[in-house]
Amino acid sequence: MPKPLNRTSLRYKSLLFLLSPAVLGYIIYRSIKDGGWRYFSQRLGFNYTASSSRPILVHCASVGEFNAAKPLILELCNQYTDIRIVISTNTPTAAQIVSKLQHQSILHVYLPLDYSIIVNAFLNHIDPICVFILETEIWPTLFSLTTKRNIPIAII
Repeated sequence: MPKPLNRTSLRYKSLLFLLSPAVLGYIIYRSIKDGGWRYFSQRLGFNYTASSSRPILVHCASVGEFNAAKPLILELCNQYTDIRIVISTNTPTAAQIVSKLQHQSILHVYLPLDYSIIVNAFLNHIDPICVFILETEIWPTLFSLTTKRNIPIAII
């Protein structure tokens, strides 16, 4: 069974490498259009705010996922008052919606692109206790690296 997984991983990484110019172009375009420097830098794995403690990471790709996750996020804030909740999104529109919560325990970040070096930098900065993914998008590198770090991850 390990061989198909390795081939899949190699295919995925090769495809990411081949698409890198287009992906970078898109990130630059979105940064100029409506995301700004923060969007650009965080999608590339840097410019994250340091946290004094290990947070719970909740990833919501866009506005729809965030709206679905909002009751869960608010309940996490109520249940775990001493733990910061980091909400990651992929879009500037979702970032604007998250910022409207104005809860002292909530921090928004952009999820980085799914390249090993970038995801490692992200995980080094955020260092989550656990990760909840609220979407059907699959991020193989994020899933693999959180597993290697023994960080529990759940797709909701």
